[in-house]
This record gives sequence, structure tokens and C-alpha cells, in this order.
Amino acid sequence: MHTTKYTDSSRESALRVKLPIFTVQGVVSDNSSSVRVFRGVPYAEPPVGELRFRPPVTKKPVSGIVDATKYKDICPIWNQGGPSIYSEYITGDQPYPYLDQGEDCLHLNIWTPMNATYHSNLTVMIWVHGGGNTGGNAAQPFKEGTFIAQNQNVIVISLDYRLNIFGYPGYVPAFGGKNLNPGLLDIRKAVEWTYTYIKSFGGDPESMILFGQSAGGANVDYYTYAWPTDPLLKGFISESGVASSFGNFDLPGNNWTYVANHFNCTGDQDQQLSCLQEPDNQTIFSNYKDLRRRGQYAKGGYLTGNNANEGESLITPFSEANGPNQNLVYIQSDLLFNCASNSSATGDTITVGCGLTKIPFAWLGSYHSSEIPQVWGTAETWGGNKLGGPNTPEEAAFSRYIQRAWATFAKDPINGLSSLGWPKYNVNENTLVQLAYNGSTIPQFVSPMVADKNCTLPGHSA
Repeated sequence: MHTTKYTDSSRESALRVKLPIFTVQGVVSDNSSSVRVFRGVPYAEPPVGELRFRPPVTKKPVSGIVDATKYKDICPIWNQGGPSIYSEYITGDQPYPYLDQGEDCLHLNIWTPMNATYHSNLTVMIWVHGGGNTGGNAAQPFKEGTFIAQNQNVIVISLDYRLNIFGYPGYVPAFGGKNLNPGLLDIRKAVEWTYTYIKSFGGDPESMILFGQSAGGANVDYYTYAWPTDPLLKGFISESGVASSFGNFDLPGNNWTYVANHFNCTGDQDQQLSCLQEPDNQTIFSNYKDLRRRGQYAKGGYLTGNNANEGESLITPFSEANGPNQNLVYIQSDLLFNCASNSSATGDTITVGCGLTKIPFAWLGSYHSSEIPQVWGTAETWGGNKLGGPNTPEEAAFSRYIQRAWATFAKDPINGLSSLGWPKYNVNENTLVQLAYNGSTIPQFVSPMVADKNCTLPGHSA
């Protein structure tokens, strides 16, 4: 038997990056030898003790080497209980089973081409995960950044941010009405950390975008209003979620009475809920329509849209044979997604509707989050789901196309997509981009009213 010892000093050097605050040790990606990954890089101090519920504190220097070869703890999530499409059939959207939950969770995961150097100046795509701001994490198998980094020659980052009462405590009298959404402030801190240090990984701090899905998409949109004059970002992608989609998030009831009493939220349950969910008008606002009208948002390029059947996977109970109540599906798809995306569109916006994807049941169609494995190129590499088999030729073509589109936007958020023939949004023209509609691998451009025809109905108005 012949054995060899790996001695590629240049590659070993590429896996260890020295920053002013610490040295970080990465690893070769499990899915490609041409991509390196740095998992669990801390971007803030642990938000525990006196820092709990408060804005994140900049990470202090660390002596020695930070091990970034494995994912770290994810932020505490709320187990909503009961089976769902996601828990039973789409398990690539679930956390890796070996991950623990803990409050010391403010970390980044960074995927970058192996040959990227300080002077490469690659575009940076920073991902904000979804999960209703009560669940989700930055280490879900479907959101493994190797393929985007490899295929599009960009740097991909995913971040964990505080969830539930830890990240979105709402109005807290003890804090004097300030800094009441630390989860959103975590996202800002991660962007600031990336802006400061990404050149050491091969990135360009002047070419960064923020992209996210569902509550992550809403958080991306929130960000544009919270930091309108110094976003540190050139573009934003909100997939299936914008600032007006969800309103005040439905926080869980775990230890609710204790937390409410601790922060002097008295009264009955409804009064406590209102107290803890009230917008602070500093990072999350109550008047987005007015802010849009006055142009009070970050002026980078903006890409937003949703899937054709968002509500199918979100309504319970459901029948495996026939799905959930279709009236509820239609209402939720319009109210939370189609009409909300319409209301967030401006002249700098590209809007899309998405179709083709893998599904465990025919009635699901293009359900909420179904575009994620195609955007990330991970549909075939994660064997823990029940979606079955390799991509069809159409699915493979769609995955390549949507990856290219997202990266093209990231590299030039204002004009990049014009190279693919995409128009900017105009409600009076055929500017809604339909992707994979009826299985087509070629985008189609249609009137926005195709998706927004119900948005003038009572309760659906933007």
C-alpha cells in the first residue's frame, strides 16, 4: 500500500487567514477542492449576561487561532411543534442534527474560491436566513455556499442572528424605547465586520449585497430603511418576504410571562403582546408606505419577488393527497407575498416570479422556499431530503440560470441584469420576470397584474 502526505504549502496557507483581531483556520469545502470555507467565525461578543437583549458588541481581539473548520452553535429557536411540510419532507431546510443551540451564536460562515487573495476584489453575497425570526440558522444543508462561490467566482457569507425574544423583544420600557431589535442590529454588525475584514478573504468591501428569504428577505428590506444613508451595501435581494409582509412577528410564548414582567409589560396577554411587539421606529418602522413615497431607503439596486404557490407549504393542516384549504392558500399567497412584493417595488427594482423546482407532492407547486436549493445549487448534494433523485435537465438548467442571475445582479445591482435582458420594474409595462413558468428555462416578461390582480381587494391592498 502506498501513502502520500499532503504538503501543498500554498493551499495550507490559503486555509489560514490572518486578521488584525485573530487568525482564522478554515478547511477545504466538502463539495469542491476549489473552494475553502470558514465556519463559525465570530463577528460579535457573545450576547449573554448584561449583553442579553442589547445591541451586539464588536468582537474583541482573540489570541491564538480561531477554529473555523466546523459550524458553531445556532441561536435558540422556537420549536413550533407538530408536523409540517418542512419537518417531514424537506429536511434539507432543517439544521444539521449535530448542532446545538446556544446564545453564543453570532457567527459567520464564509465560502471563497481557493485562489482568492487580498487583491482579488471579488463580489460578496451575504445571506440572511429565514424562519419567521423564530427559527432557521446559517448552517442549513440547502444553503451551503460552495456552488455559488465556485460557479460565479464570488464570496458567499451566511450569518446567524438572534431570534425570538432574544433578537426581537419589541418595546421594552427598561431600555427607554431605544435599540429594541437586536436581531436586526446583529445583521448590521455582521455587515460591518465583513466590510472591515473581507479583503483578507479575497473580497471587495465596495461590492457587497445582502440577500435573504422569507423573514430573511424581510430583514433585508428592513435594513434598507434602517440604514438609508450608509448601508455599506450596493444591492439587496428579498426572496419571498419584504418589510410589509409579516408585520409584527409572532413571538413564542416560552417564559413569556417571566420576560414580560421582567420588562414591566403588565396587563392581560394581549396588552403584553402589544407591548413586546410594538415597532420602535428606529430599526423597524410602522410607516413603510410613507417612507417609500419619500425615498427614505438605501438607494442600491433591489431585486424582489416570490414563488407562484407560496402559501401551499405554510397552511396546516394539509392532506397528502389534496393539500391544504385552497382558499387560505390563495389569501396568504396574495396577502403576504404577491401584494407585499408589489408594494415594495420602486423604479430601481427588478421583480420576479419563480416556478420550476423539486416537489414531494404535485399540489405543492412552487411553494415557499422551493427556490432555495436551486439558487444555491444544492438540490442534488443533500441526501437527507425526500425530494428524490438528481435534477432533471430542466431543473439543472434553471439552477444554473438563477445562480447566474443572482450573481450578475450582485456584481452590478443597478444595471447588471440588463445584460440578461431583464427590465426594471414599471407597473404599466411587461416588467414582471417569470422564471421557470410552466417548466420553461427561458425567462418571460409579463404584466405585473398577472401576479397582482387581487392586490386591490379589501385586505389585500398595498
